[in-house]
Amino acid sequence: MVLSQQMEELANEISQPPKRARSATPEPLDAPPAARRRRGAKGQQQRHHGTGTAVQHPLKFADLHRVVCNSEHGDHSHHEASALYADAPQLFAGDNRASALRAADRFKIHDEEHFLEDADVAIYHTYACHKYQSAVRDQFEGFIPPELDRRVFRENRAYFFSLRHDIEKARPDDMYIRVLSNEVHLAVSSAASFDPNLAKEWDQERNLRYPFPFFFHHRQRLRAAIEDMQDLRSGNLVYGLLSKVEHFCEAEYQEADSLFAAGLVNREHFNKLFTDGEMIVTHQHGQPLAYRLDDAVVSREATVLRCSSWTFDGVFKRKPKTLVVRTPGSEGSIPITSLEVFPLRFNEKLKAELVVRGRTFWNCRHRAHILYLAPRPPFEAQTSRPRYMIDYETYQALHDTPEHDDADTAPADIIPVDSTEEPDEGVLLSLPAQIRGFGFHDKKWRMLDVKYVEAIKFNKQAFKRLHLDSDKKDLIQALVTVHTSVSKTADVIEGKGNGLIILLHGGPGTGKTLTAEAVAELAEKPLYRVTCGDMGVDAERVENYLEDVLRIGTVWQCVVLLDEADVFLEERTHQDIKRNALVSVFLRVLEYYEGILILTTNRIGTFDEAFKSRIQLPVHYPDLDETGRRIIWRSALNDIPPAPRDFDLQNLLDHIDKLATYRLNGRQIRSIVNSAMKYAHFKEEPLSYRHFEVVIRTVMEFDRYTVETRGQTDSEWAEAEGLRKRPGL
Repeated sequence: MVLSQQMEELANEISQPPKRARSATPEPLDAPPAARRRRGAKGQQQRHHGTGTAVQHPLKFADLHRVVCNSEHGDHSHHEASALYADAPQLFAGDNRASALRAADRFKIHDEEHFLEDADVAIYHTYACHKYQSAVRDQFEGFIPPELDRRVFRENRAYFFSLRHDIEKARPDDMYIRVLSNEVHLAVSSAASFDPNLAKEWDQERNLRYPFPFFFHHRQRLRAAIEDMQDLRSGNLVYGLLSKVEHFCEAEYQEADSLFAAGLVNREHFNKLFTDGEMIVTHQHGQPLAYRLDDAVVSREATVLRCSSWTFDGVFKRKPKTLVVRTPGSEGSIPITSLEVFPLRFNEKLKAELVVRGRTFWNCRHRAHILYLAPRPPFEAQTSRPRYMIDYETYQALHDTPEHDDADTAPADIIPVDSTEEPDEGVLLSLPAQIRGFGFHDKKWRMLDVKYVEAIKFNKQAFKRLHLDSDKKDLIQALVTVHTSVSKTADVIEGKGNGLIILLHGGPGTGKTLTAEAVAELAEKPLYRVTCGDMGVDAERVENYLEDVLRIGTVWQCVVLLDEADVFLEERTHQDIKRNALVSVFLRVLEYYEGILILTTNRIGTFDEAFKSRIQLPVHYPDLDETGRRIIWRSALNDIPPAPRDFDLQNLLDHIDKLATYRLNGRQIRSIVNSAMKYAHFKEEPLSYRHFEVVIRTVMEFDRYTVETRGQTDSEWAEAEGLRKRPGL
């Protein structure tokens, strides 16, 4: 209820103290509490940059004190919502708890623009009436007349608590600087012109609000710029404005600098942590992602970061992003890098890693054959060192993805993929963390973590280590080398017969697949391995699949390996029309392939004669003799990686002659070595010949069982079936 005029007069009469004189020009409290408690008194005289000569800066400042009040509050319902004064506000002797926070009447500003007519810079100090009343509440003294009705007192109690004397002036809750002079604005723009981003930041009004982040982050660079300014007056204008800000905030800035230098931040200085134009980083799905900060909007409980990064869909485009980081609690200082988003300048190691990652992505913007070394591949198919092809253009062509529309994208927000110059560090930092690649091991496209992408180091020694007749090796190397360096042949029909087709035939485990892998290493090309199981047996499906494989093989210049191609090479008959169709399709597709194609089979006895004219080089792989097995055993043992437990390699090599007596093929030998290593690891023992004996004994027992069951060895059975000739005959 609003107190009547009589009741208000009664309350004033009861609480009015003896009057005393007040200073007509009290000194203003000119900075928010956070800044004021850090600094001592500072003189207003400034020194010009670099001269050491005391000069009065040419700027004219005007201080305005704005009191804001939530006038909807019952006790403050008669207050102005906002009032301007030329002095800091306070409460005076005789005021009660319902009195408005104000300065003396003679300091009230009725015409703001007229007041600022001669000023270059206006400094607005803002005060909250309710907040000030709460802070000085205990300084009021109460008096309740005995005859006063208690209900009346409860409804109007604010009027029965008054002040005996003037109390301290209010301290501003916020501060804002308004540059009125165009000359001053241009002077600062000139000083900031060494950095376009800095000049842009100066133009944003929010940077002139306490604690003036523009000046906090760039004061050192501004001082250096002032030294280089040719216009002495402009330099003094910038110096004067900077000095005024430091008058309010220097101690606070120094405290923040010390805290940040230690890699820490607290609630009080969190509003100074981020600066426009810098790189910030967050983590999503375990991946560090960097963004360029375009704008930071600070509030009490959180900071909204409007930023951008780069995406890739065949063209690099800038993509906006909004992140939110919560203000730390009041528990003290915390590591800056523990924030969900933080400036990248506080983690130089991570920054260097992101530059490397970005450069890797940039180098893969065109077609790239890469090695992928993720510790835990996020897919089912497991392989030790999988290789991928990164080729966004081919991916789009195969998946009919819509073409990118750049009509509404500003030129500054696009980087052409064919740009020859590496982008600046900021772009590299904010390139995507993942890139799409095609796995040659499982024929699938998937997203790869760029940090695990590495360049391939082709193993040229693999071909030299093949256990194969030297003349055959030389011939294979010659054909592959010449084919990769010569683009055309003399076939009379254009596009026909330009491929290199090699047939490798022989028993299992004799090195056919290993040769294809070694040829790919020798040619420094991807190996695209296909089996009959990948294609099925339907002629139309096989044709479409083969055409896709050979098209990709041509685009990526692969060595295509058609492993165990028996069903396609088998001789046609009148009875099996379906298989005849498969063979015919295969013959037709091969005719126009221009790359390197390697076929392997261990059933050469059923070979269709039509393939003889299509194959440039058929190579036979005889079963291993004891000398061959000795060579493969030595190679396999030398390839055993360092183990947690030492083992005597020489002792194993001393048993090679014994190991070579066992009739094993190359695949079996390497499988035995792998099993023996696992067996030793399980037994927690150094690898020794005894572990090999256990594995070999088990393997040979199986071989004896199959021979006894069929009554003949594998080679004898293959000869009986007309698949291949028995060795030695």
